[in-house]
Amino acid sequence: MDSQIRLIGIFWVVLSIFGLLIGLSIAAFLVLGGTLADDETALPVMGAIAIIVMLVFLITYIPGLIGGIGILKHRHWGRILTLVMSFFALLSFPFGTALSIFTMVVLFDSRSLSYFREEDYQRFIERSY
Repeated sequence: MDSQIRLIGIFWVVLSIFGLLIGLSIAAFLVLGGTLADDETALPVMGAIAIIVMLVFLITYIPGLIGGIGILKHRHWGRILTLVMSFFALLSFPFGTALSIFTMVVLFDSRSLSYFREEDYQRFIERSY
């Protein structure tokens, strides 16, 4: 169970960083397109669109990154945030759906609750080995 929970945290961190990099790339290409255009209004318009796109990607992927880090640090709020994000990620077929199902199966298991309680964490680790 410990390795599965750790794997969930790693997957959410990697997925979130990958999503943020995609958002940054899209925003950079939009600004580059506005710069290369011959029209003088293209850069402000494309810059505004790039800011909006980047904000959408930030709002979408920062909670998953925070939740994944919380899972890796054995925090109860990380479990809750990751479960909430997994409900939203169900619509992201195929990787988001697979990660969400795996996250829900592992984190809804009653044995995973003791992993996130500070006082029970040491006993959980001792039982695992």
